[in-house]
Amino acid sequence: MTTAEALTSYQAGLATESGDSVLTVRRSRILNSTFDAMKRRTFSCHKNLKVEFSGEEAVDEGGPRREFFRYVQLSWLCCAHCLCYGST
Repeated sequence: MTTAEALTSYQAGLATESGDSVLTVRRSRILNSTFDAMKRRTFSCHKNLKVEFSGEEAVDEGGPRREFFRYVQLSWLCCAHCLCYGST
């Protein structure tokens, strides 16, 4: 199989994938639970992302996804700050 054939086959597989990639994360461990969810076989970065917060009922029409990215950004900035300046 040539590289072109492999790429064509891969693209065809992406086009036929249906459904969404669902990330179920915990607010208290947002970064760790995100990494764990992304390691699952069912996760695909090529699918539409839906976010669920563990233990909460909400339909992701964009709000939980926005909130998820805001929490991840804040957690990441907090970790970076602690690495650079210490926890005090």
